Amino acid sequence: MYNIEKRQKRGDPLQPNISIYEGNEPYIFVSYSHKDTDRVMPMIRQLQKYGFRVWYDKGIEAGTEWPEYIGSHLEQAGCVLAFLSEHALASKNCRREINFAIELDKDPLIVYLEDVNLTAGMRLQLGVLQALFHHKRTSDEAFARELCSAPLLQACLGEKGQETPPAVVRETDTGEEAYLKAKAFLDSKKNLSAVQWLQIAADQGHAAAKYELSKCYFQGRGVLRDPKLSQKLLEEAAEQGDADAQLLVGKRCYRGDGMPKDHAKAFSLFLRAAEQGNTEAKYHLACCYQKGHGTEVNLEKAFENFQEPAIKGHTDAQVQLGLCYLQGKGTQKNAATAIRWLRSTAEQGNSDSQLHLGLCYYYGDGVSQNDREAVTWLYRAKDKHNLQAQYHLGLCYWNGAGVPASKTDAAVFFRRAAEQGHPEAKLMLAHCLCSGSGANKNPRDAAYWYRLAARDGLADAQYHYARCLSLGFGVATDEIQAAKWYNLAAEQGHPQSQFYVAESYLKNSGVGRDPQKGVLWLKKAAEGGYAPACKRLAECYRKGLGVEPNPDEARNWEQKTHETLL
Repeated sequence: MYNIEKRQKRGDPLQPNISIYEGNEPYIFVSYSHKDTDRVMPMIRQLQKYGFRVWYDKGIEAGTEWPEYIGSHLEQAGCVLAFLSEHALASKNCRREINFAIELDKDPLIVYLEDVNLTAGMRLQLGVLQALFHHKRTSDEAFARELCSAPLLQACLGEKGQETPPAVVRETDTGEEAYLKAKAFLDSKKNLSAVQWLQIAADQGHAAAKYELSKCYFQGRGVLRDPKLSQKLLEEAAEQGDADAQLLVGKRCYRGDGMPKDHAKAFSLFLRAAEQGNTEAKYHLACCYQKGHGTEVNLEKAFENFQEPAIKGHTDAQVQLGLCYLQGKGTQKNAATAIRWLRSTAEQGNSDSQLHLGLCYYYGDGVSQNDREAVTWLYRAKDKHNLQAQYHLGLCYWNGAGVPASKTDAAVFFRRAAEQGHPEAKLMLAHCLCSGSGANKNPRDAAYWYRLAARDGLADAQYHYARCLSLGFGVATDEIQAAKWYNLAAEQGHPQSQFYVAESYLKNSGVGRDPQKGVLWLKKAAEGGYAPACKRLAECYRKGLGVEPNPDEARNWEQKTHETLL
């Protein structure tokens, strides 16, 4: 039996000031000969200083069975660090520890303290293991860098060391090698070490390293957060041709996020990244072609660039591809294919697809009109940001389409969408408040929502707000402002507003009497199917108001009045 009593009798220089790790996190199991303690302990101190969790056989209580104690700690270790010397080779216990580690598939990291004479069997066994050569390093500091950077040990590195583990750079290390080491540290969430290696690679001009380092500075991961330095590194990486960096800079240019909005520059960056096969860049490139941002509108190229991201599972691209097929934009209209793409993403929970699928069923676009299916998908899409879904659910309740009619429920959905800026919902909410349908009648609030919807450019809202101003409904009477809003709506082809503009010219109501202009506006309103305009126009032809008297034209417009009312 090998226990601590025997070591104490032989005068082993135990190191009571070096603690050992006892916990559930991965730790380094140190195998060494007690005769090498003076050479090994300084290196254990270095590992602990840099935050590595270390266990070695210090502290075995008197009478403890060595095999059980050592074996259990070897089994629980994250990795094994074996210091090899002639003393260690002569120790059965050291050889057993190495053999047991190999049996556990925990290939030790071998540190040669000196040149040793290995038997053929030992060369066969140890020759395939990663090794470091302490005796060939010019200084302990240089070896500490190499030891602390060994990949096998990184799983046992905590985040609370006294100092950051130093990166060791060999003369043969290239930017790519340093970058790969950094990626390994990033994958194991060893951010401090990752940043060191990223900096080494970035200093050698490695574009991908600059991109990853920019993310670290932006997120404050392993370094103090520095958005300006992050942006500088990101732009350098993009300029050097890193596709991920080009994509991110392009998105920031497109949105004006931290840099001036520049659609042309964004388009150029998306194009360069897409040419390197970046899937998301192809999606954003397609959006630029679709909207004419930074380039001419080209629906065919938009459709072409949506395809690959969609096939590879990019949800937004799948939605857009479905809409291209549904609307025949950039390709032949194909309702079946459109619905297949939309349904696929809708069933995965994409609210945009659920909305568009609901609208297809609501309007019978590409599928048979089905109010119940429409309501089903609109309900699934009605999260707080999907205003279109909320507005159309309001219409369903207003009209009793797919659900029992309920003006009260309709008003609730209209208000939700209106308060988040949906123009048509503002108009419908104003109607509810004006008539007392689904909500308490409130002239002042009705006028308020009519005004907001009118400012959004809705002709019907402009007409109703003008009526409020004319009648003093919820606001002070103001004929001049009323005329302004009537004119805005009339210019958009709103028949009732055109009629009121015509009456203003015929009656000299704030715009100056001009019967001829009045007749022109009456004709526009009449051609829009507004019966009062047809009737008034017949009167003008009978009396010669703004036109030459013409009984035949008068009878013609009287006949159209009756036809319009049927």
